[in-house]
Amino acid sequence: MSPSGEFAFGFHPQQGKFLLAIWYAKIPMNTIVWIANQGTPVEGGAKIQLTSNGVLLVSTQNGTEIWKAQAPDNRQVTSAVILNTGNLVLSTPDSTVV
Repeated sequence: MSPSGEFAFGFHPQQGKFLLAIWYAKIPMNTIVWIANQGTPVEGGAKIQLTSNGVLLVSTQNGTEIWKAQAPDNRQVTSAVILNTGNLVLSTPDSTVV
């Protein structure tokens, strides 16, 4: 959830499966503004991982990789934060935004 509560990030239900998404959290229809795995929704038990080498990864419960995004230059990433603008940002240990 963004600090203002305006945006949410996570698995959003879609026709019995789930999409990794960012959506407006304060409006009744939860309008989605970004989807990672649109063509490949996942079942319950799927995982979101942020690896130390900057990979944001969606995998199934049994570990099959569905979608991933890589930080430039394989930079070390230690956090992911959703801002009040709805942007998801990854940061390095020294707080540099990737």
